[in-house]
Amino acid sequence: MNRKLTQLLGYLISAALIISLLKKAKTQDFTEIIHSFHTADLIALIIILFVGYGVRTFRWSILLKTVNLKYKFFELYANFLISIGINNLLPLRAGDAYRILGVDGVATKKQLLATLLIEKILDTLSLLVLLLIWGKLTKTMLPSQTIHMPAILITLIATAATASFFFTRNCNTKKIYFKKIKTTISDFFVQLQEFLKPIPLIKAAILSFIGWLPETLIFFIIANHQGLHLSYPTTALSHSVATLSTMIPSSPGFFGTFHYASYTILKLAKVNADQSLVFATLTHFFLWAPSVILSPLLFILKKFGFILKAN
Repeated sequence: MNRKLTQLLGYLISAALIISLLKKAKTQDFTEIIHSFHTADLIALIIILFVGYGVRTFRWSILLKTVNLKYKFFELYANFLISIGINNLLPLRAGDAYRILGVDGVATKKQLLATLLIEKILDTLSLLVLLLIWGKLTKTMLPSQTIHMPAILITLIATAATASFFFTRNCNTKKIYFKKIKTTISDFFVQLQEFLKPIPLIKAAILSFIGWLPETLIFFIIANHQGLHLSYPTTALSHSVATLSTMIPSSPGFFGTFHYASYTILKLAKVNADQSLVFATLTHFFLWAPSVILSPLLFILKKFGFILKAN
């Protein structure tokens, strides 16, 4: 699909979902809820968020070390945060491109692309498994058939795709003839195989699960501040569904898709429309704003050489 058409489709989807939400919920003043967050609360939420980013950055460093690429943790952390900020501001997943093009040092673009692809698979798989877990724990509140069966099917597909990497690990991809496919694609899969070592992949998979938990905690804290009295599994389920919804084309920052997914889960949990919309807006804001504010500063620091390069 043409990039401009994809971008236009994303904006249209976001606009349609936002309009739909505004029609379903009355306009509500957010001031009272926002004021319930003291400065210490806001700092705690930001720290929790950045701890999660740190876990995912550590996972990235493990994958790079698989092929003897060693980077200073803070450099990778800065690049990761900048990429999140770019994705929240620019269309077409521009932040993912920055993950590949913005890293200085000895890593090749194919190696960086390989780590990004592995992380995307692990992120999707871990979110789907967590969705199953949270869905099972909230089965008395939510209709399981709307969540469990699709999640099981997609999880099986994702697991099969991941397992296929292991089975093709030792094959000589250079000898495989791909009609109408450029040699560079074949070379990329050869490069990808270098990262497919069981122990580092297991560590990366475990960190994929751990990396999402801080964000689920943020959802739970915000729900408590609203006085929703929702269980942790319910708010965590909202996080899993909302995060998976970012795979749908949308505007930069995933406006609309994220909100509608989070809103829908709370509606299923018998939360009224106004409170569900406030919750969706607040959780999105606390995930969106920190990286958008911090990423320009980190980019400037990197540009002027204040962030160390690879060992």
